[in-house]
Amino acid sequence: MDRPVAGATLKVTAQVIIIDSSTVLRDGAIIVHDGKVAEVGPSESLRGVKTDRSIRLPGHILHPGLVNAHAHLELSYMKGKLTPGAPFISWIKELIALRIKTKDSTIRAEIKTGVRRLTATGTTCVGDVSQTGLTAPVLAKQGMRGVVFHEVLGLDPSLTKERFADLALRVEGAEVNDGSLRQGVAPHAVYSTSMALMRAVARFATEGRLPLSIHLAETLEEDEFSRYGRGPFREFLQSIGQYKKEWAPGKRPTVTVRDAEALEGALVVHFNHPSRGDIAALKTAGAKVAYCPNSNHWFGRKEPHPLPDLLRQGVTVGLGTDSLASNTDLDIRAEMRTVMKTFPGLGADVVFHMATEGGAKALGYTGALRPGAPFDAAAIEAQIGPRRNPMKSVIESRNDYSRLWVEGRPIRI
Repeated sequence: MDRPVAGATLKVTAQVIIIDSSTVLRDGAIIVHDGKVAEVGPSESLRGVKTDRSIRLPGHILHPGLVNAHAHLELSYMKGKLTPGAPFISWIKELIALRIKTKDSTIRAEIKTGVRRLTATGTTCVGDVSQTGLTAPVLAKQGMRGVVFHEVLGLDPSLTKERFADLALRVEGAEVNDGSLRQGVAPHAVYSTSMALMRAVARFATEGRLPLSIHLAETLEEDEFSRYGRGPFREFLQSIGQYKKEWAPGKRPTVTVRDAEALEGALVVHFNHPSRGDIAALKTAGAKVAYCPNSNHWFGRKEPHPLPDLLRQGVTVGLGTDSLASNTDLDIRAEMRTVMKTFPGLGADVVFHMATEGGAKALGYTGALRPGAPFDAAAIEAQIGPRRNPMKSVIESRNDYSRLWVEGRPIRI
C-alpha cells in the first residue's frame, strides 16, 4: 500500500470516536498528519483546521484498530478439518498428518483468505507465529502492522546449533523490518524446545532487539512433562523417537523458561495453568500474556483462566485467536464476546482495552488514537444511541468494517 504523501493532512470525522478504552468522543474529529494523530476533539472545534483531505463517517464508530496478539495464519487451511474437543496430543497428531499432505500453494492461498478475514473484522495488527515464512509477504502486501514470530523447535539439546542456525537464517532473510511489520522469534514450548535452544534464541532476541513469544502453561500435561518427564507428552515423544528422560527440564514450565532466560519481556501465549508464584514471575520479568479464549473453548477446556489475577497484578494481557486449526474464526470481537461471557464482572472497557492497547503493548506498539500515536484505526457502521456504550456496540457487532488505516495508510478490505 502507498504511504501518505509526506506532510499531507487528513481529517476524519465520525459520530463516535473511541480514543482509548477510557475516552470516548461523540461527534468527534481526528486530524492526521504524516500518518500520526495530530489533534483529537469535537468536530466543531476542529472545523476550521485546513487539511488536504476530509472523510466523513456518519453513523460510524471510529476506534483504534483491533489487535490479534496471537495467530498462526499458516494453519488457516486447517479450518474445520481437525476434531474439536480432542485431547491435545491427538490434535497434534492430526495436525502433523494434515500438514504432511498439504501443498504450499494451498497454505499460501488460505493465508490470504485469513488475512482478508482479519481486515474485514477490524484487525490492523497481528502477532503471527510462522515456521515457513509464508505469512510475512502477505501481511506486508496488505499493509498490516504486527510481528512475525519465526518459530523453532528441538527438544534434543544436541540439535541446538543446527536449529538455531536455521532460525537465524530465516530471520536474517525476512524482509519485514520496516517499522510496521517486524520480525521476532518463538521457541515453541517446554515440551518441544530444549533449555539450551531456548537460551540461544533468547540471547539472539536480546542482541537483535527482537520480540520473543513462547507457548507456556497451556495444558496440565505440559506441567507434568516439564516437572517429571512423564504423561501424554512423554508417550507421544517416545512414539516418534524424540524422548530421553534427561531432556525433561525437571521443573515447572514457567521456571524452565525463566531459567533459560527466555521469560524477560516475552509474550507468553495461553498461560491457562500457572502454578503458585508464576504470575509474580511474569510481572517481575515484564512478560505479557496472549489469552486465546475461543481456542480454549474449541478444545473443551473447563478450567477458569487466571485472567482476573493477571489483570489484578498488573500484567499486560492481549487477546488472540490462535489458529483455525483450533478455532472457527479470526474475529477478535468473537474473542471479546467470549471473555465477557466467561468473566461477566469485567466491563466492556476492560475487554476492549485488551483487544487494543493490551495487545498492541504486548507486541511493542501503541493501540490508541491519542495525539502522537500512529493513526491505526478502524471504522464500523453501528447502532449508536446516546446511552449506548460504543465499546459494547463494537464488541457485539457482526458487521464487516467500512475502513481501516495503518499509520494513515488506507488498508484494502
